[in-house]
Amino acid sequence: MGRPSLPPDQRRSREMWLRVTESEKEAIKESAERAGLSFSEFARRAALGRQIPSMEDRKARLELMKVNGDLGRMEGLLKQAQAICCKEQIARMLKNLEETRELIKTKIQNI
Repeated sequence: MGRPSLPPDQRRSREMWLRVTESEKEAIKESAERAGLSFSEFARRAALGRQIPSMEDRKARLELMKVNGDLGRMEGLLKQAQAICCKEQIARMLKNLEETRELIKTKIQNI
């Protein structure tokens, strides 16, 4: 069982030919691979002025999300320690962690 058929006006059945040099072809192919898109999808988006995702951006977003999760776990541990001792110091650390996590969330949204 395959995916459902598209309506006729949404089927990509037309071909276009484009003349490029070998180095231009390789550069476009490499850019498509970096974006995680097929050659055709990359060329279509570029020609239509649509957004082209960046694999580097995806990787950066994932790394920031991991760091943010680690900071959340650290907050939990500090809250447990706060019940035992050093309440003022830990309260300052928790405030700093919270501010840092908010900054990371903003950065993730901007990527």
